[in-house]
Amino acid sequence: PQTQPQPTDEALVREEILGLHLRWFDDGLPSAELQADRMQRLEDGTSVRQHFDSPAGNPIEIVLFAGEDTLGRLVANRMIRQESTEIYQFEDDVQLTFADRRHLEADTLIWFRDLRRIEVPGRVRLTTDQEVLTGSGLRADQDFTTYTLADVSGSITLDDVEEP
Repeated sequence: PQTQPQPTDEALVREEILGLHLRWFDDGLPSAELQADRMQRLEDGTSVRQHFDSPAGNPIEIVLFAGEDTLGRLVANRMIRQESTEIYQFEDDVQLTFADRRHLEADTLIWFRDLRRIEVPGRVRLTTDQEVLTGSGLRADQDFTTYTLADVSGSITLDDVEEP
């Protein structure tokens, strides 16, 4: 069951937008595109944050671009952003699928949009055509060309290797 951010005396909803569609551009080229059923702007006296979710249970979806090519698709049930930053925290059944079929699953993923970097502070599962890895503390470039993973376990399939 999906939990919805509930306003309290400490966090008041100041704005609500339904049917949200955003596009980000870097150097004139698209870098990401977001779709969410709802965005709530919450204030608690010390900070302003945006909660993205769906009362109908539809996932938040972000398509990532590398130049004119689609890099991958990120879905989650909830996203939170402190309004003063370009840091987005995705929560609850996070799935990141790249165009080359690499797939990442996690409970939480943090996207540093300006730095083009992602981090998974907790457990993560990474699946490719040749490996299934689990671990924690993933840090990666947004395009996943380089990444580090701690506490790794899993299996790797090697192509046939000829012995000398």
